[in-house]
Amino acid sequence: MSKRQHQRQLDRARAKRRSDRFERRRRRARTIAIIAAAALVLSVFAAVIVGALEGDTAPPPPDEDPEVAAECPPAEDVPEVDAEQYDDPPEMEIDEDATYVATLETSCGTIELELDAAGAPMATNNFVFLAREGFYDGVVFHRVIPEFMVQGGDPEGTGAGGPGYTFEDELGPAEEHYEQVREQLLADLDELEEEGMLDEEDEIDPEMVPGGYERGRLAMANSGPDTNGSQFFITHGDPAILPGPDYTLFGEVVGGMEVVDRIATEPTDETDAPLEPIHILSVDIDER
Repeated sequence: MSKRQHQRQLDRARAKRRSDRFERRRRRARTIAIIAAAALVLSVFAAVIVGALEGDTAPPPPDEDPEVAAECPPAEDVPEVDAEQYDDPPEMEIDEDATYVATLETSCGTIELELDAAGAPMATNNFVFLAREGFYDGVVFHRVIPEFMVQGGDPEGTGAGGPGYTFEDELGPAEEHYEQVREQLLADLDELEEEGMLDEEDEIDPEMVPGGYERGRLAMANSGPDTNGSQFFITHGDPAILPGPDYTLFGEVVGGMEVVDRIATEPTDETDAPLEPIHILSVDIDER
């Protein structure tokens, strides 16, 4: 082996060690941030449940300072909201063995969502029905919180509106997914502890670590058990920390996550509503 080849090997080894150290520091910072978010979620959960009675909500957000994505352009050619109210949830019309993809054309770009017809048939059927009825056309994302979620589907744009009916939760997929996220967080903590990267003040009771929903998941917003309507949210956190698997998961983003990033980081007012309204222009459903 020549001296030059030997030096290249040494340089690659040094670069690998630097990369490994950076990755460990990054993982430690992420895990500690999640621990802090978990503590915040658990501390304010009771207060949020009281507030949720006034309208559909997603869970309380973590205290984060995310990197800001490119801003959304002003909305153009927005259809007028004409959301009919219904007495009862729609009849089951979807094929639970089929794959449904919803394409949301928004004033900020296109988001593609694959719906979970098998795991959450009522929520999927509901979303498909409302989309095909044009219920979501012109409706805004009324609540956006970076590193947490973007929420829409309220024809009133206030967080208190809906389709006139409610339907039951389908929490099977949510419970399974939530526990998987929790187990991964606990595994991260164990690994950091084994590597000696946790300080004494970082220690936390494993029983106090909640789970959550991974980035890009689609869930129903609600105001308590079995109060699903038309409002939904897409998670932006990695993961989005939740106090419990209390929100029906019924799909995930399969295209356009960068659009969710832009929506989530839009400037907002004190109610977390974007200062420049972001509209759903149309929702197209493709059955495959």
